[in-house]
Amino acid sequence: MGDQKRLSKERPHIAKGSVKLRLSFFLSLLCFGLAVVTLVPWGANIPNHLNYYSVCSFTPISTVMLLALGLGIRSYGRGQQRQLKASVVVLVMLVVFGGFWAYTVKMPISSLQLGIQVRGVYQIISLEANSTNAVLNLSIHNPTDIDTPAFEMESFDIVVNGTRMVPGTYDCFPSNDYNGMRYIFHGETVRAHQTNSYSDLILSVYWNWTEIEGGVLSTVLSALNQSRFSLTFSGLIVVRTSYITSPDSVPGLIVVAVPFKVSFTYP
Repeated sequence: MGDQKRLSKERPHIAKGSVKLRLSFFLSLLCFGLAVVTLVPWGANIPNHLNYYSVCSFTPISTVMLLALGLGIRSYGRGQQRQLKASVVVLVMLVVFGGFWAYTVKMPISSLQLGIQVRGVYQIISLEANSTNAVLNLSIHNPTDIDTPAFEMESFDIVVNGTRMVPGTYDCFPSNDYNGMRYIFHGETVRAHQTNSYSDLILSVYWNWTEIEGGVLSTVLSALNQSRFSLTFSGLIVVRTSYITSPDSVPGLIVVAVPFKVSFTYP
């Protein structure tokens, strides 16, 4: 009789533990699955911290957070206190790091205010290449109380009268093209509440080899030569751990990447 009472008291505890274990297993498995998904290549708007486009732009930070969360849930279900505490410590460290990163890096870069103007248009006639050139003035204002980290503008696109020019078939000086990555203003910093202006940015559209997506080059050249056109400049403002300095160097990991887009109608 005493044994039956003892067993009846233990059964609810066993059933409760079994549900807890199964639920923790399911939730941890879900976290592990989502962690893998963050690594999957995807057509996102901005690259992740590992220099490629994936489902999550915060990869691998989000990957590590999901893994730590999954391990913490699994440890809680199994009653493994040491592993649970380790997972909590990792999550807290990532949250603190994320807050510091958001305030000192993400916020000043995301707050940058860009403006572009066309100062004039001229032609170059030569035996090598004829071109129509637009002299641009780009301004970058930092409205925050924090200096920006060193950044560069990468993978930029230029659209004239709604028509995108094919990258690699036109020039935008001063710019460089190393290993397929076009960038300008290498390692630039804008101090708090200051504006940097760049008046030596020249767009060169070549009569013979510049290509237009879904349009006719002569139409774009005519608009430029008549000095009646709209221009849109877009791309990414990127902070890296290191920057390309030669054709053989490799870009560092991305600390933050923010898209930008500015337009101007001339005249």
